[in-house]
Amino acid sequence: MASLEMKNNPVNCDQQGIIRPVTNFSPSLWGDLFTSCSVDHSQVPECYAKEIDVLKENVRRMINDDLFVTALQFRLLRQHAFDALSCIFDKFTDNNGKFKENLKGDIKGLLSLYEASHLRYHGETILDEALIFSTTHLESIENYGTFMGRQVRHALEQSLQRGIPRIEAHNFIAFYEEDESKDESLLRLAKLDFNLLQILHKKELYEITRDRVVECYFWTLGVYFEPQYSRARVMLAKTIAMISIIDDTYDSYGTLDELAIFTDAIERDGAKIWASSSGIECYMNEYGVSEEEAMKEFNNIAENAWKDMNEEFVKTKDVSMEITKRIVNLARLIDVVYKHNQDGYTHPEKVLKPCINGLLVEYFKI
Repeated sequence: MASLEMKNNPVNCDQQGIIRPVTNFSPSLWGDLFTSCSVDHSQVPECYAKEIDVLKENVRRMINDDLFVTALQFRLLRQHAFDALSCIFDKFTDNNGKFKENLKGDIKGLLSLYEASHLRYHGETILDEALIFSTTHLESIENYGTFMGRQVRHALEQSLQRGIPRIEAHNFIAFYEEDESKDESLLRLAKLDFNLLQILHKKELYEITRDRVVECYFWTLGVYFEPQYSRARVMLAKTIAMISIIDDTYDSYGTLDELAIFTDAIERDGAKIWASSSGIECYMNEYGVSEEEAMKEFNNIAENAWKDMNEEFVKTKDVSMEITKRIVNLARLIDVVYKHNQDGYTHPEKVLKPCINGLLVEYFKI
């Protein structure tokens, strides 16, 4: 959707004498990549699914009780709506409630603790401390060129809890493949699972592709990537594409007189559109603060919102988890697409291109 950068763009006069802003949307990055071929499910070897079942049993046997495993189990339980208790980390703290200094050399354990701390609720001071402790020591790593170093650098930029699940799965498979101690059966299971689902996603994209719809479809993968939601993904991608056109009309094309008529027409059908400023600009104007101060406050709001969402996801039982998952996934999308206050939708070459390549273009060789 149109970036607020558009407001400073030059203008152009059309044949009717109407002055319009000159848009600077990026051209489609994908050409005919997703329209030149279709995907035939019959080409997928049936042995894929059979082998996945066998490999799952092997993975079940791979579990000890150090910081890495404890934090991993905690994170997985909360991510699947089980209310794991944060006091499980007490055994890693000293009498003052601080994490033991001998842990700072356990990079793998610190990374697992860092990821787990992003599932914290309000008032969980031990996890607040865990985030500070793990971040401080992970940032002090001198060599980011190693396998573990590259994994740490990525995590510090994008935590698992706030990342898009399929992108993070793709990234981890690539990292794990470089690990000398990797388990080959676990790696093969991950690759088979990823490739099998990617085939379905590419088939769906083939059915709906037009200019810019690739980015729209990427949003749907972030909300629900599971195979059973195929029809929902196609419907949502088309809806986002229509909303995008309307949004761009407001931000980048229509005059005030035209938009007044357009808005009246839309509202007669029960829909309403926000046509100009961003939340940050509104906050700056209302409180007379700088952009940096507004951004700092918005980051605080986001951190508190993540704590609220972490807790509500686990403890809310009167709403199906299949619904609450989509809310969390949408928040993850926002975190990725608009990270560091950049507009990854309007300028997909900066943010979304490598993500889309990883999800829908590249596949893992088995």
